[in-house]
Amino acid sequence: MLLLVSELFLVLIFLLVWLKKPHHTLLFIFTVGILLRLIFIVLSLGIDNYDLNSYRIVGDLTLRGANIFPTEAAAHHPYFPAILYLEAVARLMGQYSSFFLKAVFAGFDIGVLWLVYLFTKSRPKALLYALNPISILISSVHGQFDSIPLFFFLLSTYHFRPRHEIKGFLIMSIGSTLKTWPLFFVNPLARRGDYKWYFLLPFIVPALSVLVYAYFFRADIYTIIVTIFSYRAVWGVWGIGYLIEALTGHNGPLTISIAMWTFLAIYTVFAFFYKHKNVLVETTVIMLFFFVLTPVFGIQWLMWLAPFYLVEHVPFALWSFILGAAFLICSYLPWIPQFVGAELPFTPWIGLAVWGLIIAQFLIQTTPLSSMVKLPSSAKVTS
Repeated sequence: MLLLVSELFLVLIFLLVWLKKPHHTLLFIFTVGILLRLIFIVLSLGIDNYDLNSYRIVGDLTLRGANIFPTEAAAHHPYFPAILYLEAVARLMGQYSSFFLKAVFAGFDIGVLWLVYLFTKSRPKALLYALNPISILISSVHGQFDSIPLFFFLLSTYHFRPRHEIKGFLIMSIGSTLKTWPLFFVNPLARRGDYKWYFLLPFIVPALSVLVYAYFFRADIYTIIVTIFSYRAVWGVWGIGYLIEALTGHNGPLTISIAMWTFLAIYTVFAFFYKHKNVLVETTVIMLFFFVLTPVFGIQWLMWLAPFYLVEHVPFALWSFILGAAFLICSYLPWIPQFVGAELPFTPWIGLAVWGLIIAQFLIQTTPLSSMVKLPSSAKVTS
């Protein structure tokens, strides 16, 4: 119960700070950010979920030198073989393994906070990221590690400039090894490279991770790759996928495959042809389009948008944070011991509201309305 009350209080504090926009020192901002994340890690020690259990399973198998591909990986680790080494280290800490992992994830989220400040040079915006409930709940309560690829993705964008493209792409390559989603948004950087073959650089570290794992764990390279790229997120909980299942009841493999391939085709065309002189604006718009169109979903994906809402002044960003936090709190409620199995009937409606807001943000960002609704960006990255 204390965790639930703290989550609601965090949302209230975030709302008040957004409205007041107080100025504080960077030391204060980072101290608050670190303490809040540690507090929520401690408050959530009594909860468990599928992802935390997956870390334990994969960590134990890795410590024993067992190959997890394809069976265990398909169920518990549909990623390149990289984060599993951290999961193995965590298992050496016994009952504190979840605390250790969440602390690492929260640490990278503080790194994202630093990058938000570097992009905006705004302490009020940095404070908002330090307090934003979406990132805190996903990293410190849920225990998802999207903060790590998000950190490297933003870092690659920050360092991306003429004659430094290789450095930027290699940094992104590290993030792509942990989770593949940064590869969906590589085009804004790839089109700005001096050489088109730079597009291959984000795949270098993932490829090395596969080769190293295959050698030491006696795994088949083809099986690893097929397992990773056969993964899809949850169907029927977000946007188009939710509407298809709710209105037609169709949730079979054929329906999902058609929806996925249609999404990939349309998204690829849009991401290839959409251009903007500012790489951050271009990335933000493409990311919004991804959320508009994807028929499958992982609730931790909401974390990707959090820094862009602050760096790019996306319209109605406050409502995105508030509704997104409400969606997370309702979705995480069944994990709290006092509420185990308590599925709230209105949770999907909150998800639809978040999706509808993202649709509105995408339309505003890509039409003349943007000049009337959105302030000019403070992050001048135009390479």
